[in-house]
Amino acid sequence: MSIIAVVMQKGGVGKTMTATNVAGALASQGESVRLYDANPYQSSSYQWGQVRVSAGVPHSLSVVRVDQNYGNAVAADEPNFDHIVIDCPPNLETETRVAMAVADVILLPCRIGQFDAWSLAQTAQIVRQRRASVTTPVRAIAFINAVPHYIKAELDESIDLIKEMSDDFELGPTIIDRAAYRKGAKLGLSVMELPAEYRDGKATDEFGTLLAGVLNG
Repeated sequence: MSIIAVVMQKGGVGKTMTATNVAGALASQGESVRLYDANPYQSSSYQWGQVRVSAGVPHSLSVVRVDQNYGNAVAADEPNFDHIVIDCPPNLETETRVAMAVADVILLPCRIGQFDAWSLAQTAQIVRQRRASVTTPVRAIAFINAVPHYIKAELDESIDLIKEMSDDFELGPTIIDRAAYRKGAKLGLSVMELPAEYRDGKATDEFGTLLAGVLNG
């Protein structure tokens, strides 16, 4: 059993893409998964789940929307699922802190650039607080997400930043901006589940590496 929270203090970093792909990939392996959409501003994960249901995807994944006080719901669901994935809002308020308090693994997608660097540093403070206040261990994996193909120097700078914060975060694989992620969102699928005509081997390799790090680290 694992509880995976997808967290970042700012928006636009691909939290929902990460959460839906993690949940879908785990479900495709025969695992029972509950995906919590804890973002009160929009229900992207929930909408993705509805597309999935409408398409009749035959895997054991359920998606639910939750409010601020969903910690008890997670505790009640924990014995009934192999994995719980929580898609958090773009802030460090109540919904996010609840997720971080119960998570075994915290995933922190971020984009290239100074604003994301500042946000990552702010999020690191909350990770430290969580580790200091809760006795159960938690892993935190930060990775650069949705990287344009043409950027190299800026990517190296962002990777170096995460390496400098090694006391707070593990460094996850770089995820390149690929059409397969957008196609998966439209179909209610993870990149690991796409049919052959849409499958992108590089995307499945990248995300497979991230997923393996979550499960086996």
